[in-house]
Amino acid sequence: MVLVGPLLRMFHLMWQDSPATGDQLVRGSFVLVVGRLVIKVIQFVRTIVIAHLLFPEDLGLFGLAALSLGFIDIFLQPGFYAALVHEKEDIHKYLDTAWSGQIMRNMLIGTIVFFAAPFLGDFFGHPEIVSLTRVLALSVVLAGFENIGVVFFQKELRFNRKFLLDTSVVLCEVVSVIIAAFILRNVWALVIGGIANRVASVILSFVFHPYRPKFAPKMSAFRHLFRYGKWVSLGAVVNYFVGQGDNFSVGKLSGPKELGYYQPAFALALLPVAEFGRVLGNALFPLFAKLDIDKRDGAFIRVARLIFAFTIPGSLGIFVLAPDIVRLLYGERWLPMAPLVSVLALYALVRSFDVVGAPFFNGIGRPKISTFALFAQCGTMAVFLVPLILQLGTVGAAWAMLASGIASSLVYIGTMIHDKLLRVRELLFLVAVPLVAGVGMTYAIKGFERLHSITNIFELFLFVALGGSVYFLFLWYLDRLCGGETFEQIKWVRVRVFPRPNK
Repeated sequence: MVLVGPLLRMFHLMWQDSPATGDQLVRGSFVLVVGRLVIKVIQFVRTIVIAHLLFPEDLGLFGLAALSLGFIDIFLQPGFYAALVHEKEDIHKYLDTAWSGQIMRNMLIGTIVFFAAPFLGDFFGHPEIVSLTRVLALSVVLAGFENIGVVFFQKELRFNRKFLLDTSVVLCEVVSVIIAAFILRNVWALVIGGIANRVASVILSFVFHPYRPKFAPKMSAFRHLFRYGKWVSLGAVVNYFVGQGDNFSVGKLSGPKELGYYQPAFALALLPVAEFGRVLGNALFPLFAKLDIDKRDGAFIRVARLIFAFTIPGSLGIFVLAPDIVRLLYGERWLPMAPLVSVLALYALVRSFDVVGAPFFNGIGRPKISTFALFAQCGTMAVFLVPLILQLGTVGAAWAMLASGIASSLVYIGTMIHDKLLRVRELLFLVAVPLVAGVGMTYAIKGFERLHSITNIFELFLFVALGGSVYFLFLWYLDRLCGGETFEQIKWVRVRVFPRPNK
């Protein structure tokens, strides 16, 4: 009990804003990590409930409807949100125009998708997705009214407020989908959850931020925002094909049941990288936009070292434990997705470089590099995706994604080395230390499994804890041999997240 008071004071300070950009970033990023952990725990409960109440076909049908919606959505992405974050001047004069454009865009998308739904049902060969798609299209219209003022949470690195907003929205969605799944026991439960998410995001955005936008579009403001946003828009189009091309191909060539296995496998395998990407992407983009040129390279290396220290072992852990995770968390009927999880975990590993590379180049005003990386990934998928699906089935899509992830990472690595932003020796150090420690961890887990097989969830978590302990022992030893910089960075983060309270 003696330690409770100091600990509570430290956590209270962690949630406070700081005038120093570096401290504010680290403290805010930690808040986002904690927030995402809370959200993932909530969504974990959702996943377990849904996996036991619904079938892979239900998830696949919902996935096809969402794909149909996203296909139109992404082609009308103006990139205004990113432009507002990057803008150096006062953005208040652009907010009403951005909000007006958001409303008009979403209304146009909703209208197009609503009337195009029958054609999309015919294309996929599943007319039952028509009504699903139309309801989701109406929810997109609602989402256009979300308060544009929430952009300040990211622009000003006020991630404590963003955490509260995101968590509240997810809670509304998860509660809605679980209740609906218990009552309906079909795909409409997922649709209801999607609608709840959109409605909650609009209402809560006005609750959490005081800005009150007006519908007042100005052509001069549109042109100004589009100068930066055009590269983000192009990148978003390519990113859609990168992010959904595999789902689109699996849904078309293999059907909704296989898509119902593939999408949860993808989400599980990319969990470490996706969460760090979502959290740190929001944090790093405005940071790199604020930093002076002479500080950016050092900040990149510092952040990359920390990211790789967690994403690489996370991906390798999922790779080695995939069958047990699927069997114990999802149930026996979901076992066909275990091989997909193993291959996609390797894809997640190579995507670690994208987590820091994309926000770095976007932040320094070179979003075209991120777009070129997406083009490389998209081109690789175009070459391998369909042939590998036809030859290997759904697992072929996973192998195609692995090849595309390698191509994307090579663009970032090649650009940084060519522009002398990163030396080859620094790159090897960034990757080799956590990778060697992670491989040691996987062999240790395999050794534990030979001694005792995993039979329940408690033992699964025990194996995760043992693997994590082995990894950090390896990492500590290798890091000391190489100068101890990784643990120095961890210490640096700890001091800024949990500062000593002033007496």
